[in-house]
Amino acid sequence: MAGALCASISHGVTTPLDVIKTKMQQAPEKYKGGMLSAARTMVSDEGVGVLLTGLEPTVVGYGIEGAVKFGLYEAFKTILAHVEFLDKFTAKLLSSVIAGAFAAVLLCPMEEARIKMVGDASWAKESLISALARLALGGGILSTFAGLPAMLLKQIPYTMGKQVSFDILAEFFYGLVALQSRFTAAELKWTISILSAFCASIVACLMSQPGDVLLTETFRAVEGGQAGHGSPNSSQKAQGQRSVGEIIRAIHAQRGLPGFFLGLQARLSHVASIITTQLVINDLVKVALGLQPTGSH
Repeated sequence: MAGALCASISHGVTTPLDVIKTKMQQAPEKYKGGMLSAARTMVSDEGVGVLLTGLEPTVVGYGIEGAVKFGLYEAFKTILAHVEFLDKFTAKLLSSVIAGAFAAVLLCPMEEARIKMVGDASWAKESLISALARLALGGGILSTFAGLPAMLLKQIPYTMGKQVSFDILAEFFYGLVALQSRFTAAELKWTISILSAFCASIVACLMSQPGDVLLTETFRAVEGGQAGHGSPNSSQKAQGQRSVGEIIRAIHAQRGLPGFFLGLQARLSHVASIITTQLVINDLVKVALGLQPTGSH
């Protein structure tokens, strides 16, 4: 419950930032300025409603993903802590990999629908159900998982950076509080949650930025006609039909290493907002349900 609520709310309220980030990655030549400049251009071209494109798959998809990710991480962290040959850090790291992988599988169709709704005008008016149906009818149910390798390359580092660093940072700050006598841990628990969450957001963003660019490129709508026309090396070859390795080489050939960090400024704002909100809400719900906040035990 805590994972579903915190992920759904945090991703939902930051949808405009996600739209700006995705469009900046998809059309860097058009959106050369910063976030505000890009937002003004988008609103001028498509109206203010463009900033809420993909809200439905974002809220539903990340609600499901958050329930799975946070639930599995906490469960496996407890289970693996009893494995003798694993230290505490390794147990947390493995738990985050497992949780991130499972969550990526569930999120994949939702994220493809969201990216297409943001980046392709012909998808902009689709609902979540109609978008998923269109994806399935276009290439079969399994086609919605065409971007799974890219999703895994984004979500696993993202989960590792977010969950593990939040745990470690919260424990560190609680340890510092224990060394002084002016304030108690209970008095500072929300300060610790906010500070730990903000720091974790920076770590998670940097670790998953290349995967995020790769995922956007994988699902990016191909301009100029239907995919599959022309030669195998044509620019009209569908991104979903290309391997992860091919897409990585294409990004590097076009823009070099900086190409994997397109939209980083927008994404830092987006991810910092999401994760800070998300992890604090997670702790709020945990406390409301009678559990301890992260890192306090």
